Amino acid sequence: MSGRNTTSPLDTLPALADEPEAGPVSADPVGDNIDTVLARATAVNDEDNTTLNRLSSELNEPAAGSSRTTHQTTPRSWRAAP
Repeated sequence: MSGRNTTSPLDTLPALADEPEAGPVSADPVGDNIDTVLARATAVNDEDNTTLNRLSSELNEPAAGSSRTTHQTTPRSWRAAP
């Protein structure tokens, strides 16, 4: 997996209200915390969706240099005797 971007959008999530944060103190810290958690959940959901889409695309692509061989699934007992 070399050459891939190792930074994640999750690294840029907003800080939770109980974490030290520069700026004015809010009149509604509980509401702010809920908003922050919802924003965080949305970012995680978006990242998961991106990952699942990438994995799904990669799994649906045939592997380079491989050929799909169809194996005979008829049991020997059903085949005609030689």
